[in-house]
Amino acid sequence: MNINQRPKFYTVVLNCASVVTGVGRGSVTLDSVPFVLTRITHEILGADDENLYQDGQYLVSWRDDIRSYCQIPAPADCLFGSAGRHGQIYPLPSPVQFEGNRTITFEVQNLIDRTGAAPTFQIAFVLHGIEPA
Repeated sequence: MNINQRPKFYTVVLNCASVVTGVGRGSVTLDSVPFVLTRITHEILGADDENLYQDGQYLVSWRDDIRSYCQIPAPADCLFGSAGRHGQIYPLPSPVQFEGNRTITFEVQNLIDRTGAAPTFQIAFVLHGIEPA
């Protein structure tokens, strides 16, 4: 990173239905300045009790206002890695540059029954990147 750039993070928290095949959607609109996205991390919020775990058992697709980056939903760990389970967070294959004011949307499909914890659960996606200073 050069001196004219600074780290920037955006967070999307979505609610997903706890039933098998339950769906959740969430989005964030970027500030009006350029942003270079380098990595995305994900985590189930409020997990690691007797009913809800960091299991990665959900499919995810994501897009912005113009293009889709994952046309067919894929396991989140395969796309982004997992700090909690595997200790590996993958950088994106190539940084994605946004000019600003773009809305990024995530859609998740639950793969296992989580109804013992609650009717819904939350997943956070954090967009890591840089913006000009």
